[in-house]
Amino acid sequence: MVAAIIFGGSTSSGFLGDVVVQLCSIVVLVALIWVSSRTRNLHSSTPIFVVAGSLTLLAALQLFPVLGNPAFHNLVGPDSRLSASALPRTLTLTRSETWSSIASWLPPLAMFAAVAQLPQKDRVQLCWLTLALCGVCALLGLVQVAQGPDSELRFFTITNPTEAVGFFANRNHFAAQLCVALALSVVWFAVALQSTVRDGAINAQGSIGLVAVVVFIAGVMGALAVARSRAGVGLALLAVLGILVVYLREGASVWGG
Repeated sequence: MVAAIIFGGSTSSGFLGDVVVQLCSIVVLVALIWVSSRTRNLHSSTPIFVVAGSLTLLAALQLFPVLGNPAFHNLVGPDSRLSASALPRTLTLTRSETWSSIASWLPPLAMFAAVAQLPQKDRVQLCWLTLALCGVCALLGLVQVAQGPDSELRFFTITNPTEAVGFFANRNHFAAQLCVALALSVVWFAVALQSTVRDGAINAQGSIGLVAVVVFIAGVMGALAVARSRAGVGLALLAVLGILVVYLREGASVWGG
């Protein structure tokens, strides 16, 4: 996940960062299969690998030389107006783009399969790690805007030069990441609220966490504002609505004892 956030921010294929992320995902997938087989947990992971393998095979079938094969031409029939040489040899018309799509499928597949194997406690820890990484990205975005279009912290030549982009090349991708941070901060806010207000009394020690999550949300909202992404703002409004719903529900249960 760390490699995907730091190196996987390009908007087109062919960058070195994409290759790094894809190689990391292959290592993760191989490690998952090996660990599952050693711990005899492969049976429980079978549905995940079957679905993932089927989707990968479906994409890979587009690369096989089927249409231009003489056997296919004979199957079509001698009266066909298309000759074998006129037909494309594969189902896909752009082999390189198909290869790129298969390679781009590996990182989310590895992430999904890895998280699916984690117990609930480790998944919660992963959420905290995600929040920390999103906080770093939000701070980076604010610094990028403060330094202007010539900021050395903009890691891509083709990018949005006047908006915050974080580790990404496109502001919309950065805004989507911030929306994930806002959604996860709902959990943080609920936990901090429960720690602060217990039995109708204010816990001074727990209030530190509540202040921290409020500052975090404010920083993420600030980074989202300077990203100037309309789609991101729309998703952020939904995330804020979720935060308010959690606040009202948790607040009522806490104060009600």
